[in-house]
Parts: sequence; structure tokens; C-alpha cells
Amino acid sequence: MTSTLQPAKMATPRLVETGSGAFLVASDLTFFTTATLWKTARKSLEKAPSSIVIDLSNVQRIDSAGLALLVEWLKIAKQLGKTLTYRQCPPQLEPIAQIYDLETLLPCVHG
Repeated sequence: MTSTLQPAKMATPRLVETGSGAFLVASDLTFFTTATLWKTARKSLEKAPSSIVIDLSNVQRIDSAGLALLVEWLKIAKQLGKTLTYRQCPPQLEPIAQIYDLETLLPCVHG
């Protein structure tokens, strides 16, 4: 018997570099994917130029663990003296961010 809490089999979550300082999140941002992304993304952020844009257009699902990861990436960028902007934030992100009073912290650009 399989647990209904387990997601369907999916590709390994990745932060894909699409250009100089530009990245694409190639997975959902949920409890099941954030640990892998947390472990692998720091090196990418360290190597990036001073301005970083992370595209979230492929993110179909996000939960509070995903929100925590986005906040952590902002913290890392700040520690590295870099700016970070999120592009194409999924619609589910805003209500989750509001619950934690973080909606003004997240630099989301639509379009």
C-alpha cells in the first residue's frame, strides 16, 4: 500500500541556469522537493553575478516549505551581497506568504 502523502514519481528538482544570473526552478516547491533544492542551489547562487533572477513559471505547486526555501534564497543572496528577484511567482504563493506576513518581503515580478 502506498501513502497518499507521497507525490507521484517526478524528475529530480533542479535550479537550472538559463543565462548569466538567470535561473529556472524545474520542479514544484513543496515539502518533497525543497530539501534537494536547498542542498544544491547555494553553489549556483554563489557563482552568479550580483543580480539574480529566479523564474518560477514552471512551479505548479508550492507550500510553506517552498516559501521557506524562497526566503532562504533571499537570505543567502543578501549574505553574498547580491540582489535576488523572483519572476512569474505562482498564484498560490501570495496567500501562503500572507499567512506568514511575508508578502512584502518576496520580490515577485510578473511578466
